Amino acid sequence: YAIDDPKKASDEFQESVRREPDDPEHYFKLGMLFLKHRTPDPAIYVYETALKSWPDLPRLWVGLGLSYYFASRLPAAEQALRKALDLDPQSPVASVVLGDLLEQEGRVGDALEVFRKAIQVHPDLYMAYYYYGKLASKQGHENSADAIEKLRKAINLNPSFPEAHYELGKALAQAGETSEAIQQLNKSLELNPEMAQSHYQLVLIYKKLDDPARASEQLRLFEETSKKGRAEDLIQRLQVQIEKP
Repeated sequence: YAIDDPKKASDEFQESVRREPDDPEHYFKLGMLFLKHRTPDPAIYVYETALKSWPDLPRLWVGLGLSYYFASRLPAAEQALRKALDLDPQSPVASVVLGDLLEQEGRVGDALEVFRKAIQVHPDLYMAYYYYGKLASKQGHENSADAIEKLRKAINLNPSFPEAHYELGKALAQAGETSEAIQQLNKSLELNPEMAQSHYQLVLIYKKLDDPARASEQLRLFEETSKKGRAEDLIQRLQVQIEKP
């Protein structure tokens, strides 16, 4: 699993299930292997099978919720994740994925409430602050101070998270704090040079500042990175949490 050999990892996890069928952790890890390699259908089968034996184990409901999420079966994912939170209200992964799901469905108020609760339960969970701040900034200028505060907290908890620097830079630009916005966007690019969206935000800022030379350069970089860069997705962000026993 760690060296990214899915075939051998799958064989070993399945052998673990065969030898120790009463250990739900083997099922969890096998399902996560399928999710890591973007094959949610077999993961769904693994978790649905395991839950027949352990229906009250929140970790398995989290796995099932993630599997439905990546299969784009959002209503089923929401149901599984809420079940996980009913069994374990302190599950950080269930909270983050549920909030992200609700955002995708346009239920921003519900998503903010999920992240608000996650922050209360886990005051050191940087992703909860990040998602809350990202959503709050989308709601308009009246929420910019709240968004900026939450994004600063996310960065304080995890300074090496480029997406948080990007979202903070964007929120600062919307609030008219141009100088710090440029600093934060440049920091996001320092941490991840392939973040094309940071270059695009810098294009907008330099156009407002009537600096065509810098705007043109950022546009060139945006076009270059757009061809090869890709955003880090949720499964990567959650990798540490989901692999913990």
